[in-house]
Amino acid sequence: MLNNFFTSVFTKEDLSYIPNVHKRDTYDSDPKLEDFIITTSDIHKYIVELKDNKVPGDDNIAPRILKEVAEEICCPLCIVFKKSFDTGIVPQDWRLANVTPFV
Repeated sequence: MLNNFFTSVFTKEDLSYIPNVHKRDTYDSDPKLEDFIITTSDIHKYIVELKDNKVPGDDNIAPRILKEVAEEICCPLCIVFKKSFDTGIVPQDWRLANVTPFV
C-alpha cells in the first residue's frame, strides 16, 4: 500500500527535451578576477569585526591578537591577496580548513 502511494505521487519525466551540454574546449589561458578590488581598509574592517571569543585558526593566532595588530598587517595581507588574484595561485595553507560545529 505504501509503495502504491509513493509511485502515484512521483511522475515520470520526459527526458527527450534535455539539451546536450557541450564541453568547452577553449579556456582563457590566464583567467583573472579583474573586477574584484580589495583594499587595506576592507581587510582592516573585517579584522576589527572578528569576535574575540573565537578559537584560533590553523595558524594558531587568536582573533584578539589579530585585532591588536590590524593596522600593521593590513598592507601585507592586501599584497598577498592581490598577488593571489593576479596569478590565480592560492597558497596551499588557504586550501585547508578544519571546520568544527560549535554547539
